[in-house]
Amino acid sequence: MDEPAAYNPAQQEVVDLLGAGPEERPTFDAGLRVELRAMLEDELEPVVAGLDEPLWVAKRDLAGVHGCEVRHLAESESRFAWSPPLARGVVTHKAIELSLSWRGEPVPGDLVDEAIARLGAGEASLGDWLATCDDGDLAELRAAAVERVTAFVECFPPLRSRWYPVTEAKLRAELLDGRVVLAGKVDLSLGKADGTTAGKVLIDLKTGGFAPSHLDDLRFYALVETLRLGTPPRKLASYYLDGARAHPEDVTEDLLEAAARRVVAGATRLVELRDDPSVARTRPGPVAVVYYGGALRGSVGPKSQPPLQPTAGYMVRERGIALLAIFGNIITAWSWFGVNMLGIGLHAYGFMDAAFKWLMLFMASQVALPMRT
Repeated sequence: MDEPAAYNPAQQEVVDLLGAGPEERPTFDAGLRVELRAMLEDELEPVVAGLDEPLWVAKRDLAGVHGCEVRHLAESESRFAWSPPLARGVVTHKAIELSLSWRGEPVPGDLVDEAIARLGAGEASLGDWLATCDDGDLAELRAAAVERVTAFVECFPPLRSRWYPVTEAKLRAELLDGRVVLAGKVDLSLGKADGTTAGKVLIDLKTGGFAPSHLDDLRFYALVETLRLGTPPRKLASYYLDGARAHPEDVTEDLLEAAARRVVAGATRLVELRDDPSVARTRPGPVAVVYYGGALRGSVGPKSQPPLQPTAGYMVRERGIALLAIFGNIITAWSWFGVNMLGIGLHAYGFMDAAFKWLMLFMASQVALPMRT
């Protein structure tokens, strides 16, 4: 049962992306865990000093405060309700979990049926929601889940027991004697560490397309795993069931430090919003916080946010928007210069010497503006 079978091209691609020989696995400093914990506790101590209960920080909390804070507060206050997409995701994940220990060939339809039966009986809120679905709704739910489980079975390599596969792996790290709790749950964990040599791969299974927040979620998991175990995971990957593609990322010390500083910034903002919800800011999303080597070294607090990489749907924060506006002013003025003063554009109205000085002064003023802010 555990003998390797011939992989199809899609499965081989996953093996090539996520696999590594012993010589390719990085070794981390044994003191990294202590350094990360010390940095987090030093930064978070004043943040939670006045709290009467532990501050729980999960990936959803961080995504909320690093995105649209107003939406984050609204979702935090709203009552959770099941929906077809949420149920489909839970059923799909449960079916994939069952496939690891399934006796015989893992037929997607059988896995989904068993997943629905178990979730309906064991998960009270989901069971209640499933009870309200008519036959048509259940058929649509089953068909959508079967489609995604089939994609996983066809395109992801069969999980061998020697890979140490664990589904729905819970991660938790306590800081400041439990006053801050970092918690998460990884869809799939493969491999294990060998001393200080990394060997584990953390995988999140996704439906739909890529979103920048997927990177940050996995980096947060890598940080929690490092605080918990001491040896970081070797690699992170989002696996997109619809497209049968993996999006991998190697774990480095810089990545872990950036994740830690994102946690500090996010936790700080969570407490500020808890104390005064009126300070919540509206931002378009999504947003991804990224790392740039050692550029993140230094303190991070309310006035010192991690740098951002422009992403689809969310380019920059407030200062960045202002800088882009200034850049747009210069481009517009320069375009006017090329069309009207050089007389080479379709709508040229002749060269005007008198305007040249004022045009140069205008552009100089725009360049000087960022220096004053």
